Amino acid sequence: MKKRRSRAGAAALEGKLYVCGGHDGQSSLDSVEIFNPDLNQWTSICSMRVARCKLGMVAFNGRIFAVGGKLGHLQNSTLKSVESFDPKEDEWCPSMSMQSERSSFGIAVLENEVLVVGGLNWSKGLMEAEILPESGFWHQVAALDPSLFGMSCCTVLEMYFYTAALFPRGPIKGEMPLALKTPQH
Repeated sequence: MKKRRSRAGAAALEGKLYVCGGHDGQSSLDSVEIFNPDLNQWTSICSMRVARCKLGMVAFNGRIFAVGGKLGHLQNSTLKSVESFDPKEDEWCPSMSMQSERSSFGIAVLENEVLVVGGLNWSKGLMEAEILPESGFWHQVAALDPSLFGMSCCTVLEMYFYTAALFPRGPIKGEMPLALKTPQH
């Protein structure tokens, strides 16, 4: 990469790896770089609207989504805002914000919906999951126990949403079947 960064988000779209935001040791970043494996080359593209670290990123409906995160190390700097990048227009646009501010959470696409799980809101662990269906409005879909943060997630065979999380008592692994997505009325 051209710029040093930690706590960045990454997602793949159309055979390219997008790395967004992160922290350079002094402040959060809004810069974005793309790795093209065919050329073995990193390229900088237009910056996000908001500098963020500890964000979630996912490719969804032909766009890259930068979700939540933190403005930096400041207390109460956790974000619920979302922005998306359209590679055809080469621009970032605001998207519908999540219901909860969160950083260090798990994110994946499951059955053509974006699912976020756990995370932190400053120092408090979040104990819920939110989903973004194609309608574009986030809603809570499940409560979790215990609170999950430092998450990594993936979907397998579009049937299960797997997580590996860091808990206050150490790392464990878990599995959440599709039933997680059933809204509580």
